[in-house]
Amino acid sequence: MRSMLVVALTVLCCTTHAQDVDPDLEELAAIRLQAQQMKASTRARVVAMGVHVYAQTHGGMPADLSTMVREGLIPPPEDEPLPESFDDEDLREHMPYAYLGLEGLNLDDVPDWPQIAIAHLNLEDALPDLAGGAVVPVAFLDGHVEMLAPEDAARIAEDSRKTMLAIRDGGPLPAHRQVKLDLQRIIQAVIAYANENGGTLPPDLGAIIHDRYLPLREGRGETPRDRAKMFLAPRARDTTFIPEDADAEWILAQSMWRYEGAGVQLDRIPAAQLTLLVHASPEAFVEAPKTGTWEMVRMLAFARANGQVDAGERAYVRSRVEGSRQTLDAIRAGGPLPVVDDAMHDLALLARAARSYARDNGQRLPATAGDVAAYLDGFWGMYQDEPARVFLTRSKETPARIHALPDADWVRRNGSYAYLGRGDVAVGDIPRERLQVLFHAPLDLGAEYPTPSGTIPVVPCVLGNWQVVLMPREGFEEHVSQSIEAMERAAK
Repeated sequence: MRSMLVVALTVLCCTTHAQDVDPDLEELAAIRLQAQQMKASTRARVVAMGVHVYAQTHGGMPADLSTMVREGLIPPPEDEPLPESFDDEDLREHMPYAYLGLEGLNLDDVPDWPQIAIAHLNLEDALPDLAGGAVVPVAFLDGHVEMLAPEDAARIAEDSRKTMLAIRDGGPLPAHRQVKLDLQRIIQAVIAYANENGGTLPPDLGAIIHDRYLPLREGRGETPRDRAKMFLAPRARDTTFIPEDADAEWILAQSMWRYEGAGVQLDRIPAAQLTLLVHASPEAFVEAPKTGTWEMVRMLAFARANGQVDAGERAYVRSRVEGSRQTLDAIRAGGPLPVVDDAMHDLALLARAARSYARDNGQRLPATAGDVAAYLDGFWGMYQDEPARVFLTRSKETPARIHALPDADWVRRNGSYAYLGRGDVAVGDIPRERLQVLFHAPLDLGAEYPTPSGTIPVVPCVLGNWQVVLMPREGFEEHVSQSIEAMERAAK
């Protein structure tokens, strides 16, 4: 089939005049090519899923593809039956996929699943592309598959294999992965400190350099010098002398990490998924593959207040740091929050009050957003002295419109946030075929504040867990309409 497609596409591409190409033939060749790519992509995804199923049963990755075929986790080749007794070499003749996993490697030890390739079509068997090039389906450890140019597939495969070999053998990871793993331990130590100190974040990173918060991994032979190395820039790790008695003062003087959360109450950060607590200094960049294009670019690692670690290009990290500082400074001083953080703060309190209302009213939703006002007592968050601000976005928080005790009528006339619930609907009756929106911020929110592009803060109505999330703005109005229809169906 592949040879037929190549011939057909070659004929089409070599035709001198576009008008000479039979449109039906061109369309047929494109359909066949898409079908071939889809089949190859599906096969790669099945391999990734097979690895996960095998690991759940055996505690680690399989040794090769033939092991998964024998256990029925991936289907055997379709073109020719395998001999009764076969090995991986026999399989490769009929199933031209490269498997990158390592026997027994624990999946939990592998970082960055969306960027770790686990299998791909052999590069020499790359498929033709409508654009005139070639593509290879690459399956990643999180289960998604991308069609990549052979050179990109080769680079990602090499990086992934090196990562898994380093984890298995205890060797150094690629720099962009090592700094993220180090930062993961650091942010976990920051959160552990807060948990032991009444929710207050440490005054500086020196406070976490303690076995209670940042313990040595003695099973891996880790020493205090290895712990100190976690704070050094990648290019300095092999050239900087680390004294055996390196203390917090020495480590902080050498540290590549910048810390923003000094003294803040962790649970008062309204948009933990947006707020950066730790990030690399600008000169401590690493070369890392950029998701989507997979080109190698300079990136800075950072950790959010919710414990997630990631890396981004300098401009993005700079904007997030600026926004995070505004948020953290506002919490320290009791001043106004940035626009998006303010909305997420408000929506979290409204969602909590709505749950309390439902609990006291036979699991019925509030009829209007104003009905939750009576259930906000004690839930004012940042606005204990001006509680009406919970119902207002930053642009509407003017002294003339602030009331100490808002009632339902005031909320109906002045409130900024949309409420899609109905008083004749019980929580358990809400259709669950997709996330139904309960509250959402105005669509024009966030114009003056850096936020992940194309998102809007919302409260989806998920049974028992109404958490504020950032939902894609594209298609959001349609999602709102469907949520309203779902509420109407639930009321019948």
